[in-house]
Amino acid sequence: MTKSKIKYGKKDVLPPGDFDAKKSKVRISLFVDDDVLMAFKDAAKGTSHGEYQTLMREKLRESIFGKQIDPALREAIREVLKEELKKAS
Repeated sequence: MTKSKIKYGKKDVLPPGDFDAKKSKVRISLFVDDDVLMAFKDAAKGTSHGEYQTLMREKLRESIFGKQIDPALREAIREVLKEELKKAS
């Protein structure tokens, strides 16, 4: 979604460089099974997410884009694996 397609009221006060499409949200209506909704609500209670909607968004992102790993952590894991494989051979 582009900034030009999003309405911010009568006056657009958002500077052009401050728009981030990844942080914009679109309201939708969605029917989910009751057991799925209850599972998300229960899971959100025990996390820092707070709201089940946030948890649902995160799970949707993970299923679509895959779980993102911090590049520094990924590199550290690679180094440890290289060392361990070298020791094993």
